[in-house]
Amino acid sequence: MTKLCECGCGEPTKFAPTTHATRGWIKGQPLRFIHNHHMKNIPLASKFWPKVDKHGPTMPHMKTRCWKWIGAVTDTRGEGGRGRGTIRMSNNQSLTASRVAFFLKHGRWPVPCALHHCDNPNCVRWSHLFEGNQTDNSADKMAKGRQAKGSNVGRAKLNTKQVIEIRKRVATGEMIKTLALEYGVCNRTISDIVRGKFWKHTWKGKS
Repeated sequence: MTKLCECGCGEPTKFAPTTHATRGWIKGQPLRFIHNHHMKNIPLASKFWPKVDKHGPTMPHMKTRCWKWIGAVTDTRGEGGRGRGTIRMSNNQSLTASRVAFFLKHGRWPVPCALHHCDNPNCVRWSHLFEGNQTDNSADKMAKGRQAKGSNVGRAKLNTKQVIEIRKRVATGEMIKTLALEYGVCNRTISDIVRGKFWKHTWKGKS
């Protein structure tokens, strides 16, 4: 006996490998959904906003509060243990919460990254975000008088050891996209590191 996925995709579901009361599984019976398809018909905004706390901190150089992401984070390397928020899409792809926040406001994805005026990596407040690349981010830092070099940057997400490791891993064939998600930065940042455009003081012209 087969059963079609209840998301409406028309594909047959698998059979439950075991009985699981919480998930509503009965061993040997067809499942209601293909894995992750139960999320397909939920609007993105409905998945996003329940994971936002609009009473976050007010950063010293900002006039308004951050909207704190309280969902999943990639790491806690940021100042005060603040990690970069992530949200899983219906196609099982993980995106940064700030990127999704930018999309919900503007109806398009930021090119290439959604950056933070507030310097709080898990903030998703629209007015605290701006579109740009690492060069734009550095310019924003200089405008606020906090530009430094490498890991001496107050809120640097990477250190010299990690930058060297990233170059070595890319040289051995690892994907830029995978490393960007692991280290909590955008794809462009990893690309700039590999090409010596970013962290120039560690660049020797090769990985």
